[in-house]
Amino acid sequence: MRILQDERPLACTTYSNLASSQSEIAIYGDHFSTFILRWDDSDWDDSDNSSKRHVTYPKRHNMNECLPYFGKVTIFVGYTAELKKVGMYDVAQRSLECYLKTVNYTLLTVDLDNDSRVNESCSLHESIFYKKHCAVIQYLPETDWMLVLDADTGIVNPDHCIEEYIDDRVSVLLIERFFNWEFSAGNYLIKNSPFAYHFLRSWLDYAFKATETSWHGNDQGGLMLNVLGLLLPHAKHEYSVCEHYWKEATNYETYMKMVTCVRLALGSKRLWSGKIRIFNRAHGFVRDGWSTAQIWSPKDFMLHGWKKLERQEEHPFSEVINPEKCGEGLHGWHWKQEKRRSAEEIRSDLEVSEAYYRKLFPKRARIIPLLDVLNVSNCYPHCETLNQLFLRRHILKQKSTSLPVMAAKKTYLVYLAALMAFSCISLLMLMVPLSYKEPSWTNFKPKKSKGEIEIKTRRSSIYPRRKYMGECRKAHGRVMILVMYTRSTLPSGTNGRTVACYASLSKYDLVRVDIDINEEVNAACSKHKMTKYKRFCAAARFLQNTDWMLVVDDNTAIANPNHCVEEWIDDRVNIIFLEKFNNWEISYGNYLVRRSEWSINFLRELADQEYNPPRSRSSYDKGILPAFLAQILVDNGDVEYDQCLLEWGTKLGYDTPLACARLVLGHQRLWPGKVRIYSKAHGWARDSALTSNFWCESDFLLHDWQETSIEGELWMSPYGEQDSASCALKGTSWKWLPNKEVKCSIIREDFQAYESMNRRNYPKVAEEFLKELEVWSCYPQCEID
Repeated sequence: MRILQDERPLACTTYSNLASSQSEIAIYGDHFSTFILRWDDSDWDDSDNSSKRHVTYPKRHNMNECLPYFGKVTIFVGYTAELKKVGMYDVAQRSLECYLKTVNYTLLTVDLDNDSRVNESCSLHESIFYKKHCAVIQYLPETDWMLVLDADTGIVNPDHCIEEYIDDRVSVLLIERFFNWEFSAGNYLIKNSPFAYHFLRSWLDYAFKATETSWHGNDQGGLMLNVLGLLLPHAKHEYSVCEHYWKEATNYETYMKMVTCVRLALGSKRLWSGKIRIFNRAHGFVRDGWSTAQIWSPKDFMLHGWKKLERQEEHPFSEVINPEKCGEGLHGWHWKQEKRRSAEEIRSDLEVSEAYYRKLFPKRARIIPLLDVLNVSNCYPHCETLNQLFLRRHILKQKSTSLPVMAAKKTYLVYLAALMAFSCISLLMLMVPLSYKEPSWTNFKPKKSKGEIEIKTRRSSIYPRRKYMGECRKAHGRVMILVMYTRSTLPSGTNGRTVACYASLSKYDLVRVDIDINEEVNAACSKHKMTKYKRFCAAARFLQNTDWMLVVDDNTAIANPNHCVEEWIDDRVNIIFLEKFNNWEISYGNYLVRRSEWSINFLRELADQEYNPPRSRSSYDKGILPAFLAQILVDNGDVEYDQCLLEWGTKLGYDTPLACARLVLGHQRLWPGKVRIYSKAHGWARDSALTSNFWCESDFLLHDWQETSIEGELWMSPYGEQDSASCALKGTSWKWLPNKEVKCSIIREDFQAYESMNRRNYPKVAEEFLKELEVWSCYPQCEID
């Protein structure tokens, strides 16, 4: 290991001082290194409390000083002695050494085969790629921020500081590869923080998860799944689908199915506060030099891909850099004039490159996981609380003879290492009292503005399932059921009677409002002419009279009264929506909402969309709610949504707004402090037509019961004639027709048949929905801080 520049030890926060007293403990010992890592996922709040950087570092000009605002910065480069000996990375490394003459950064060049720390702690890693990240763990405690680089990454424009790219809202900064949807595994910025260590260690685990016969992409494949698992911990089904693609990949084309799957799951969001930020292509600290034939602009900082460049025309320098001639200013830097262009000229080159790489994207990787894999039928009614073992067995339908994950020798070594670690720690706890120092977590959480409410990342409690029509305990305060209707949709039939009876039995406030004539609604919402938008405005008005409100569509009825509304209340959010079964739509007629300033403003702004419908769509379109969610939940989401509509509006027709909104939102279902979206068929209501009005004990409400549309057996209500006055008798008044209540396994079979049919009938053009959101049109201003 060689250290260049500032060799003075700095007082960095070591990881041993960061251990918390949280409940979950992961122990890493022996070959992985001797750390006791205590962490709790709630310490890394993924809510967008901080929408702007705490500090925006100024752009470097005329090679002025790079002030160490974020503490000590280290550049880490891992290499093998054999490749360095033949000068494989000579150009890149010379540019780094020259750059370091003008800044106060530390350069660590680590021989991954011979470094003592690496050999001691990373010997289980045979892959040089994973060994590099293991080595990062060994040296990260000695700095505040570390820029990890591939050995073939070099400086093309020294008039930048690393601090320009540090975002103090997160601990890990990744860049997006230009030619596909991958995140770069070789070049990243990482902070000395608890989440960073957890990120690296969970990444290393994928070295042992890959099957020996799959085309796994080495650490690149592991990075994609690691990011998905850390950022969307609740999306267990989506993760298992992507993992299945990874383990079944046999070549690059099938491997890219996994990459596509991960990117669609994450959506357009690029910032998870306290965790990770992903720079847009060509906007980070590094980009692939060959994407523009080594042509660069002042916006560029580093280029990747400089290996054994003997011919001078293959890199942007007119002569190979000699670090001994470098020093003040631009001394030692000699560029080819034809390789330096303006940002506008680079934008033109990027347009050509994007079109070229889009055509090259593997056809077999153009998949849509929502359609290619059954989402609900194999796990209903437990998809919301699934474990990985269940998913592997039942959803992915993997082969009965699983592929070997590790050789017997490796398995034994891991077992031996874990056994020794636990033995040593147990002995230490018996002999020596462990010292404890209260950690300061404020350094690793996003700053909160004044008046901001505390946002939870875990439910404070899980409400118990109602049994035998027992009392509904008011754990979340007063709950109101709001049914809004017009004269033409008056809920006086089966649906109205069941809701009234249920509210009376369960002691919920029931408010039924004709929004056309109600005085309160007309006073508060007189500007709204369309019924759909007027409903949102009216909901905001009545929400002020309760703690939580269940808004029920006027054609929704109670199928199974043996549930409480509180079973679906999630106290981490303010509004809870349902996902509809047959497409990407999110139900706007049935939702749960908490009384809060955020919720009231949300509903009012949603109502105002009557005068600002999505681009190229009428205000009757059902995609307005998903589009609005994309706008408020994802930074820059409205821009990417509009861009998607412009491209796909004429190809997908009616379904375009729904598909584009879900592309932006991805498969994320929980935004703490804001919104949760229940998976289809797992909320409090679902469409009755899916199962011909059959239902099971997991169901609560069924949607789309309109008396005028009842046609024979298909639309038959599960109730006989009912006298609302007999509701006081509780269960005796609920008279189900024979054979309408069935086991949930039968409902699951119906879902499977419906999902398979729906997938076959979906427009074929949807397979081409992987057109990348281009950056050339906004370069170099695509990133908005």
